[in-house]
Amino acid sequence: MAPVKISASKLKTFQACSWQYFARYHLKLPDKTNEGALSGTCCHTIFECLMKPRHRKHFDAVVKRRHISASPSILRYVHNYVRKHNLSEGREELISEMIVVGLENDFFCEGGELLEPELSFDIESKFPKYRITGLIDQPAVYKNKWMRVKDYKSSKKKFEGDELRINVQGMMYSLAVKKKWPTLIPIMDFVFLQFPAEPIQRLQFTNEQLKGFEHMLADTQVRMENFTRHSALQNLASKQKMPASGEGFKGPLLCGWAGRGYVKSPDQKKKNGDPSFYCPYKFPFDYWALCDEAGSVIKTSKEEGTLKANEAKGEFIIAKKYEGCPGHKQ
Repeated sequence: MAPVKISASKLKTFQACSWQYFARYHLKLPDKTNEGALSGTCCHTIFECLMKPRHRKHFDAVVKRRHISASPSILRYVHNYVRKHNLSEGREELISEMIVVGLENDFFCEGGELLEPELSFDIESKFPKYRITGLIDQPAVYKNKWMRVKDYKSSKKKFEGDELRINVQGMMYSLAVKKKWPTLIPIMDFVFLQFPAEPIQRLQFTNEQLKGFEHMLADTQVRMENFTRHSALQNLASKQKMPASGEGFKGPLLCGWAGRGYVKSPDQKKKNGDPSFYCPYKFPFDYWALCDEAGSVIKTSKEEGTLKANEAKGEFIIAKKYEGCPGHKQ
């Protein structure tokens, strides 16, 4: 059997909550995508498009006016995207601001040789044994000495605490650079699109740190490949300590925390009327599963009729019920 591929998001989920990892990667339950993530996806699509030389006029126009309305094509795409995903009022303007931040912060990596955007990697190490995979937004080489890896973030907060000191994505991408380009020194730039004044957080790791990270990956590889339902109950976010100020977004906060207690209903609202955040696997729900001939789940959806089965291959679709997170059952 091929070794499990470890991505930065999979590793982060594995470390944060064993049940969330089980629900997402073993049960393959449908996830609810929040507005922040959807906004980031929209920005990424625009950035990837504007990296192409034939679209330079759109880049120049948006940067000059500092608004996507300077490009009718981009404005139309964002407008349709917001409407398609039923995003909240004001989201289109926020996406425009985020796009401008990305374009104004050395978008074309001046002074460096820009490599292929959205560059994928899939690296398998024999000793120590692990396999990592990912997608680099914008890699650029400077003076044949440095590899700058740029990654765009749409979150409302910058990294802090352990997320900053031991950043899983930063270390994984830096390690990937060292494996693919051994002579280059990796530098990781996270561009936070909702922070126009100071959007960039730069991280750099020593060879010793990356070696230690490799051994952690090897240990995680073994645990992921031997993961069971019993394992899923061993590191519940709800049973962890509440993080202190500056320690990052983790522990019970991942479950959905409102004021002085957990979010108690998927319909619970904030004081301003916005939906409350909560883990997508906290509450019970019904869903549909596309299965292969042996009954293994291929894909799931909460919407009936969105999955298509290839009957010639023996695929079929069945209705299922998820009982909710065991850490929050009454």
